[in-house]
Amino acid sequence: MLKLFKKIHPPKSYNPFSYMVPLSKQETHIIDTIIVTGVVVSIVLMMLESIPEIKANYQHFIFSIDFVIASLFGAEYIYRFTKAQDKKQFVFSFLNILDLLSFAPLFVIRGLIGTTYHPYFPLLRSFRVFRMFSIFDHTPLLTKLWHGILKHRSEYAAIFLLMLTTLLIISTMTYIVESPFNSQFASLPDAIWWGLVTMTGLGYGDIVPITSWWRLFAGIIMLLGPVMIAILSSLTVVIFLESTDRIKRQLWLDKHGKKCPQCHKSNPPEASYCNWCGARL
Repeated sequence: MLKLFKKIHPPKSYNPFSYMVPLSKQETHIIDTIIVTGVVVSIVLMMLESIPEIKANYQHFIFSIDFVIASLFGAEYIYRFTKAQDKKQFVFSFLNILDLLSFAPLFVIRGLIGTTYHPYFPLLRSFRVFRMFSIFDHTPLLTKLWHGILKHRSEYAAIFLLMLTTLLIISTMTYIVESPFNSQFASLPDAIWWGLVTMTGLGYGDIVPITSWWRLFAGIIMLLGPVMIAILSSLTVVIFLESTDRIKRQLWLDKHGKKCPQCHKSNPPEASYCNWCGARL
């Protein structure tokens, strides 16, 4: 299973960082390590900073660690900027804008205000979580899974449309039946909230029907919701298995297949011509 996460360079059309100069395996590993470590530590700092006692006693210590992480992110950002072939596309890339917002304001606020805490620090620190998306480019299983989901977006749209239609019908009927007797269903949005909670099986209990026969109907809804969720989950599982099979086949071709001398792509052992460029093998 670990072989499925072995780095395989995806086609250029799948590469969201095509404007970057290709990095070596060692450079990629170092950058990925910095990203993952920085994101994990930032999340831990966010959780610790939300605890009043820790925030009051260790605010300076938390800021010091955050300053080091921000410096690493800044150095990594500058390094990738120097490697970028298209500087303008690099600067205005959505993920790179989030990268800049995750560390640059800390230095600006520290330099202008001279404080170790600002209400916007936790929000800006949360932007670093988006850095995890760049790991997708080096994890072929996640990349293929994402593109598999995009490939089957019409199926997902049909399932979500069915779920939304069912939710609206159930909620409207509930509002019509319960609102005259139950003040909890004061509006249609309240009924939609109850329908959503009931269909997903969460059952918060903040809004409940009081008429006997509508409680019976609510029980049927509780059984119907998991069925729809199971359909959605089954589609995702099928896509995941397809992605796994493609990765396994690619690994097998790289080991046992014929390498094209022209485009350097792997082909089946029995192939006489390259499936990618048509060159004779």
